[in-house]
Amino acid sequence: DCGIVKYDSQSGEVEKYNRFNILSDITPTSIAYDESTESVIIGYSTGNLDIIHENEVTNINDIKKKSINSSKSINSIIVKDGYAYLGTDFGIVKLNIARQEISETWFIGENGTYVHVNDMDMHGDDLYVASTTGVMHGNLSDHLVDFSNWRVLTDIVATSQYAWMNGENFSTVKYFGGKLLASYKSPRTNSDTIMAYDGNLWSHVLDECVSVKSLSGNEDTLLCSTGVALYIFNRSLESTQPEPHWYYKS
Repeated sequence: DCGIVKYDSQSGEVEKYNRFNILSDITPTSIAYDESTESVIIGYSTGNLDIIHENEVTNINDIKKKSINSSKSINSIIVKDGYAYLGTDFGIVKLNIARQEISETWFIGENGTYVHVNDMDMHGDDLYVASTTGVMHGNLSDHLVDFSNWRVLTDIVATSQYAWMNGENFSTVKYFGGKLLASYKSPRTNSDTIMAYDGNLWSHVLDECVSVKSLSGNEDTLLCSTGVALYIFNRSLESTQPEPHWYYKS
């Protein structure tokens, strides 16, 4: 059955949450933790949203019930200063966590059209978005409900060697080591490409990761998961082990 797993690092106990015990839906697609309220926030493919606090669940189904000509999956959740930013199939929804209510909905495409958000990351007040049509950037100090305050970082001049990035599908983003990393999702098997942006130019990095499921980590360590293996890199994007950690081997 679909659900999430809670692991207690001190006791080693594992607890499963699903639709039959605590969750409000059956297909979780994203999860985040808010330290200020000690709450777990779970998004679903239906647009449903759960906030779990002290083993009690509050369901927020505004997105699920919203009449909109788009699928509503919540694909990514970023938490900052009391708000949860929900990356969905149609744009970004800003949620006030304490009040448990939606504050704004951002349609960030050209002329305020829908954009399918695959993943998000934040550095300071800079919000980075991986979407099916490119990598985007907005700053929280700006009025981000206004689509004109968003910049498409992959709008590259046709003469550049990386002009192929224009309008392409990027599955994940991660700000790491002073650079923005973004994974191009190729329609071909084992052909994903991770690109790095230094604020001015793009470059191709991490040749080892050709089937990217996620980019994560902390200030000093980057993790690249392919679904069957985990690659670990330092701040200089150098591999820290001779071969990846395999989830399983045949």
